[in-house]
Amino acid sequence: TTMAEDAARLKQYDYKANSNLVISRQGGGRSDAKYSGEVLSLHGRTDGKRMGSAVRGGDGPKRKKKKGGKEKIEEQRVRKDSDLVDYTSLGNSSIYTPSTPQTSSSYSTLLSTLRALLGSSMSLDVIVDAAHEILEVVLDKDGDVRMMEAEVNDILTGSRKGFKDTQKWDEIKNAALGCNDYVMIKDRVEGEKSKEDQGIGEEGVAVVFDSDDEEGEKGEEGDDGNLNDTILASDSDSDDDEEGNAVTAKDAGVEEQGEDGVIDTRDIDEHYVQRMLLKFYNNDSTVTSKLSSSVLENLENGGDERECENKMVVLLGFDKFNLVKNIMKNRWRLVFCIKLRKAQGDEKEKEEVIKEISSHPRGLEVLSELNSKDDVKGLDKRKISDRLKQAQEEARKLKDINRDKGRENDVMDMDVEDNDASEGGAKGKDSNPQGVVKLDLDTLAFKDGARTMTNESCKLPDKSWRVTKPGYEEVHVPAIRNVPGEGEKFVKITTLPKWTHAAFKGMDKLNRLQSKMFEPAFNNSENLLLCAPTGAGKTNVACLTMLNILSQYKNPDDTFDLKAFKMIYVAPMKALVQEVVKNFGKRLAPYGITVRELSGDSSLTRQQIQDTQLIVTTPEKWDIITRKSDDRSYTQLVKLVIIDEIHLLHDDRGPVLESIVSRTIRQVESTMEPVRIVGLSATLPNYADVATFLRVKPETGLFFFDNSFRPVPLQQQYIGVTEKKALKRFQLMNQICYDKVKIQQEDNNQVLIFCHSRAECAKTAKALRDLAVENDELEMFLREDGASIEILKEEVETVKSPDLKDVLTYGFAIHHAGLAKEDRELVEDLFADKHIQVLVCTATLAWGVNLPAHSVIIKGTQMYNPEKGRWVELSPLDIMQMLGRAGRPQFDSEGEGIIITNHSELQYYLSLMNLQLPVESQLIKVLPNHLNAEVVLGSVQSIDEAVDWLGYSYLFVRM
Repeated sequence: TTMAEDAARLKQYDYKANSNLVISRQGGGRSDAKYSGEVLSLHGRTDGKRMGSAVRGGDGPKRKKKKGGKEKIEEQRVRKDSDLVDYTSLGNSSIYTPSTPQTSSSYSTLLSTLRALLGSSMSLDVIVDAAHEILEVVLDKDGDVRMMEAEVNDILTGSRKGFKDTQKWDEIKNAALGCNDYVMIKDRVEGEKSKEDQGIGEEGVAVVFDSDDEEGEKGEEGDDGNLNDTILASDSDSDDDEEGNAVTAKDAGVEEQGEDGVIDTRDIDEHYVQRMLLKFYNNDSTVTSKLSSSVLENLENGGDERECENKMVVLLGFDKFNLVKNIMKNRWRLVFCIKLRKAQGDEKEKEEVIKEISSHPRGLEVLSELNSKDDVKGLDKRKISDRLKQAQEEARKLKDINRDKGRENDVMDMDVEDNDASEGGAKGKDSNPQGVVKLDLDTLAFKDGARTMTNESCKLPDKSWRVTKPGYEEVHVPAIRNVPGEGEKFVKITTLPKWTHAAFKGMDKLNRLQSKMFEPAFNNSENLLLCAPTGAGKTNVACLTMLNILSQYKNPDDTFDLKAFKMIYVAPMKALVQEVVKNFGKRLAPYGITVRELSGDSSLTRQQIQDTQLIVTTPEKWDIITRKSDDRSYTQLVKLVIIDEIHLLHDDRGPVLESIVSRTIRQVESTMEPVRIVGLSATLPNYADVATFLRVKPETGLFFFDNSFRPVPLQQQYIGVTEKKALKRFQLMNQICYDKVKIQQEDNNQVLIFCHSRAECAKTAKALRDLAVENDELEMFLREDGASIEILKEEVETVKSPDLKDVLTYGFAIHHAGLAKEDRELVEDLFADKHIQVLVCTATLAWGVNLPAHSVIIKGTQMYNPEKGRWVELSPLDIMQMLGRAGRPQFDSEGEGIIITNHSELQYYLSLMNLQLPVESQLIKVLPNHLNAEVVLGSVQSIDEAVDWLGYSYLFVRM
C-alpha cells in the first residue's frame, strides 16, 4: 500500500497531469514564426546612442552543444579590448573599427595573438599600435610573404629575421588578412585630400557663422549632401521665411557656443531655437516651427528652474535631455534676445521690450551683455545703454531705501556695481554692471590642476647642453656646488643645552643648513618657512622647533609638563607619516614624549590623543579633526604645527593645507593663544608668497636655500621621447634605459629605475636582462669577484616571486608592494651590500625605504589613475622624492637623476626641478566645500566673515 501511495503522489506532478489545468491566457498569442525560442541578435536594433558610444551590432557569442547536453559559450579572449575600448583615448592617429562580425573576430584574434607575444601585462595602446602597423604591412598588396614576415618581426622584436615560431606567424598573417575593411594610411590620406579639395571637412560641409569666433569650425552635411544647402546664421535682415526653415547645419545652436555652453547674444535671432531643434526632427521645418513656439512659451512662463526644466523634458522627450540642459542654461538669453529681435521693426514695441527686460531680475545681465558687444546687429545700443543706466540707478536707490529700513530687498538680492560707461557705449567685454554674478568656479580654476604650467620659458644654468638623437632629445643640466665661506661655522652638538643632546644622539655637529637655522628654530618662537632641496636636513630643523616648545614647558628639575601642550606634524603621505613616527619616536623618547600616527590607516581614541604629545598626521585627517567644533579640548592645547612639503599647495590636495593654515591663524587671532606654524618645503621660486600666507616675517622667519645646498650635488638629464607610435616608444624607452644603465656600470655605479606599476617593473627588468644577453654584456652587471654570483644563486632558491627569481641571478632585481615581505627585505639587503647593480622598483621604495643609489632613472612620467579612468602625469612631489634618492652622502661626490618623459613635458620638468615653476593655489575649484565646512564649524556666519575667511587663503595671496 505504501508503494502504491508513493507512486500516486509522484504521478500527480507529471506534465500530462497538469497541462490541462491551463485553460486560458491573458493577452494575444505569439506567432511561432516570430518567436522560435532561439537567441536573437541585436544587430541593427540598437542606435548606438542609448546604450553607450561603443555599442556595435553583431552576432553574440555562439553557443555550441557538447556531448552530455551542456552548453558552453565560446568566449573570444580579447573581445573586451577590441570591441569595447574607446580607441580615441589611446592617442592613435590611425583608428580601426571593424565593420562586420567577421572582421571583428579577425581583429580580436590578432590582438589576442599580439598580447600573448608581447606579454599579458602590456598596455593596450601598445598592442593596438602594433596591430595597426602589422595591418599596414600585411595588407600592402605590393609586399611578398617573406618580406612581410621580416617586417612584422622587425616591428615586434627589432629583428628582421623570420619568426622562430612559424605557427605564430601564420596566426598573425591570417588574422591580419581577415581585417579586409581596414583602410590603409595612404588611402586615408588620399581620401582626406579629396575631401579638402571638395571643401568637405571632417564632419562634412563647413558651416560659416556671422560671428568670427573660432575659425574653421565644421558643421555636418545635410540629408541630401548638397553644398548649396549650407546656410549662414541669419540676422534680422535675413531672407528666411516666416517658418524659419532655413538651416540644415549640424547642431547650429551648439556649434556657436563657447566652451562653457553659453550662447553669444550676438548669434541669437528670432529663429535660433528652431535651428536648435531641426537636427533632432529630421529638418522638418513645420514641426520645429510649432515646437519652437511652445519651447519659448515654456521658457518665459514655465515657473522656476526645476519646474521649467521638467516641462521642457515632457515637451521634448527625455532622449533630448542634453538639448534641454543646453536650452535651460541659456534660458533668459534666448527669451530676451528673441523678443528684441522680433521687435526690430517697431520702435515703440522695442522700447516696451527693453523696459520689460530691465525690470526682470535676470534681464540686467542680458542687457549688460548686449551693451558690451561691439557688433550686435540690428539693435539700438544707445537705447539699451540708456535703459541699462536707468535700471542701475533705480536698483541703487531701491537698495539704499532697503538698507535704511534695515532689511535686504528680496527682489533685487544683488549689489549693483557702478558702471560709469561713456554716453556712447560700454566699458568692454569684461564690464559687469549687474551686482550679482554667478561665478562658474570650474572655468576660473586652473584647467590642468597640479599640472598647471605658468612658466613660458625655462632658463637653465650655465654649461647646460642638449643633443638630439633618433626618436628623442636629451637636455643635460650640470650639478651645482656651493662651497662654504671662510667664516662659516658649524654648530656643534656640545654647544647646545645639555638636555637637548639626547635628540641628536650619534651626531657631532649640525650641517650647513641646520647651523644657519639653529638660532631662528631653537631660540625663537616666530612662524617659520624653510625652503631647501630634498636631503638637505629639514627634519633636524623640525626637531629643533620641537625642542623649542619643550624648553617652554621645562620644569626646574629637568622634567616636562607633558599635559600642557601638543605638537602636530603634517606629512603628505602615509608612508612618510610612518617614517616620521619611527624617527621622532626614538629621538624624543628620553623626554617622555609619546609619538603616534593619525591617518587613514590608524585612528586614535580620545584617551590616546590626550596621552599623545606629538601627533603625526596627514592633511586630510587633521582637517577632519579641526572641523569638529563641539570638542576643542585637545586642539586648543596645540602649540606647534609643522607642515612638511608645503609646496603641495600646488597639488590637488593643496586646498586642504590652505584650510588647515587659515583655520589655525584665525583661531590664534580669536583666542590670542599662540600657535607656531613651521612650513618645510622643497625649493620653489615664489617662496615670498608662501611666507605671506603663513604669516611669516620675511626678515626673521623666511629662509631659502637653493639646489647648491643639496648634500650630494645632482646632475640632471631630461630625455623627451618624440616617437609617436606606442610600440616603438615602448621599445625605445627600454633601449634608452639600457644605454644609461650601461654607462653607469662602466663606473660600477648602482642604479634605481622607477616604474609606475608592478607589472611594468617586471617587464622592464626582463627587457634589460634580454638586451644584456643579446649584446653579450651580462658581465657588466655582475661583480668581478664572483662572490656576488654565488650569493645570488644561493638566495634565489628562497625567492617566492617568479618574476624576481627570473632576473635575480643576472644582477637585476625588482621591488614593489606586491612582493612578499621576505622578498622585499632580501632585495633591500642585497642592493645595500652591492650584490645587485640594477634595481627596478615602484615609488614605494622612494617613500618607504631609505635606499639611495648613485643614479636614479624615472622611466616614464605617467601612471594609471583608476578614479579618473585614464593615464595621468605623476605628481611633482613623487618626482622630487624619487630624484632625492640619487646620490649617497657617504660615498658619492655627486648623484645623477634621469627623467624619461614625452617631449611635450620637457619644459614642465625642467621648470619644476630648476626653481622656475611657481606654486599656485588650487582652492577655487573646491571653494564651496571648504566654505561650507567653515559655516558648519561656526567660524563663518555672514558674507563679511566669508570674505574675511577668504583673505586668509593662499588663493587671496596669489590673486
